[in-house]
Amino acid sequence: MSLLTRWSLASGQRPIPYPDKKHMVIIDGQSLGLGHNGTAAERTQEGYRNRPASRMHRGLMRSDAALTMPLHGPLSQGYAADHATGLSFAVPVGNIPACLTFASALDLWRRQLGLPLHRMIVGFNGIGGQSIVQFDHDPLPDPFGTKIRDNHARWLAEMMSVEPTAVPLLYACIQGEADVSQTPEWYRAQAHVSYDAALDDIEAATGVRPPVVVWQTGAYTNGTTTNSGSTLAQLQLVEDYSAAFAGPLYPNFLADNVVHPTLDYQILHCEIAALVWAHREAGQNINLLPLAPIWSGNTVRIPFSVRPGRSLAFEAVDKYAAYGGLTNHGVEATGANITSVTLDGNAVVVTCDGPMTQVQIAMQSQDVSSFADGSLGNYGAHRCDIMESDPEDSLMLPGWKLKRFIPSCRFARP
Repeated sequence: MSLLTRWSLASGQRPIPYPDKKHMVIIDGQSLGLGHNGTAAERTQEGYRNRPASRMHRGLMRSDAALTMPLHGPLSQGYAADHATGLSFAVPVGNIPACLTFASALDLWRRQLGLPLHRMIVGFNGIGGQSIVQFDHDPLPDPFGTKIRDNHARWLAEMMSVEPTAVPLLYACIQGEADVSQTPEWYRAQAHVSYDAALDDIEAATGVRPPVVVWQTGAYTNGTTTNSGSTLAQLQLVEDYSAAFAGPLYPNFLADNVVHPTLDYQILHCEIAALVWAHREAGQNINLLPLAPIWSGNTVRIPFSVRPGRSLAFEAVDKYAAYGGLTNHGVEATGANITSVTLDGNAVVVTCDGPMTQVQIAMQSQDVSSFADGSLGNYGAHRCDIMESDPEDSLMLPGWKLKRFIPSCRFARP
């Protein structure tokens, strides 16, 4: 008698049936895609959090044959000649990739919304710390040439060999921290090259070119020497690819006073992405994005695409108070001083003492690293407390809310 049968008899519950066709959740990126470097207890917890939902390759080896391939992939190494022998439960060893936490959350939100269920095959083939230019097919610049694309293509080929009916569900690249000093124009152009290279690989292997998901970077604690080009370009990439917008990363609480979130906050931002994606599967676009501002004298009204029946709200608790604080709810103006920041339905209304020339939100150029607590916990330099009202309860973290904060954005007066 199998363990599953024993559990079913003891609990009186039957396992939820999944169809044979599986979905591939493909999330590239640098260290935030690689995910939280968990303790043994955290790895076990995430391996069992929603065990029916996710699968990984079995039998692949790293090129130096030192390690049976874990969920987080070979990183700067390659794959050995060994072929995949099938699928097994998705088990994190070391890092807990975002693809796993996203898939666990998506399965729960599919159930919540009454959507069809599919097991999801997950794996990570990015490399921490890398610029967007390392995610394309061009061997230059170094240090890793085409390593990311080569590993990704191999992973796809092995997947199709053991699960030929698998379908790619989405492609995402949680990346941008390495390129915050670049301009928005540079990053947008380079991201197109790299996103398209990944989508080409997926389509060549599977015959399907999946939709794109975009996270917005901006959780670093020292933002004094950056243009935040990747942060702004990612809003344009949502439009360019008709992408699902997972939301900004700046609200995350950081574990290292640099850029990496705690495991709970990784789960949170991945569950928010899963919420957005599940609604997309249900035919509802709930991307929370800035719309065209309306300028009038010393005031600008910036609307956001909140859901029907929702509005904007200020977060009730000042989470930044112990970590350097927050001024004007994260809004800044150029050419005049802000006298008030208010909310009007779906809009942020900014009033100044003169005709300002630019307004930006959650784009602060500041170094807040000195405000970290004794465990190196902190919030990033980009800060804002404006969110969509009536957040849902988390299905992954009991007692937590899925607060969707407005993205970092900047507007020049025409």
